[in-house]
Amino acid sequence: YMVEKKKAETQLVLTDLDWLILRPSALTNEPGTGEVDLGLAKVHTAIPRDDVAATVIALLRAPALSRLILEVTGGTVAISVAIEALSDAAA
Repeated sequence: YMVEKKKAETQLVLTDLDWLILRPSALTNEPGTGEVDLGLAKVHTAIPRDDVAATVIALLRAPALSRLILEVTGGTVAISVAIEALSDAAA
């Protein structure tokens, strides 16, 4: 699976499309907290599926973030704050 996923990511990165790749850490079925650790390279801790879904939705609403590979793990920063910080850094 990981080999094929990496091939697909590589093909996507080589296009002229707007893209954003999100790499979640180990998924859990625990209720979401609304808090994550989001960035270019993160130490992997488990993350609730709810928080991954909420992060995807929030990223779709943040058009300033494009052509990035982001990692998301369980964390202590509100999803909106984490995305805002990345958007500010990308500006």
